Amino acid sequence: LGSGAPTDWVTQDDAVSDATRATPHTTYGMTKACAELLLADYSRRGFVDGRGCRLPSVVCRAGAPNAATTGVYSAVVRETLAGVDTSSPIGPGVGRAVV
Repeated sequence: LGSGAPTDWVTQDDAVSDATRATPHTTYGMTKACAELLLADYSRRGFVDGRGCRLPSVVCRAGAPNAATTGVYSAVVRETLAGVDTSSPIGPGVGRAVV
């Protein structure tokens, strides 16, 4: 898995598919990758009949805005509905599935 080197990061120009190698950069990402790999391996060996599903971000969650990507999206929705001016630090060219 990724070492955290700048060459490990996915850019807008990269093609991401099911064959793209997981390169998590956080403990949360590493935990998700380990769970997916274990599920795939146990399914392959016939220990379980498992299927993994990656869900898009769910907006909006309660609480004060934080630096997490989901927190940024939640803040844009929540603060706007509350009549508070807000902006997103995420560039317009970054795609994200949002529910």
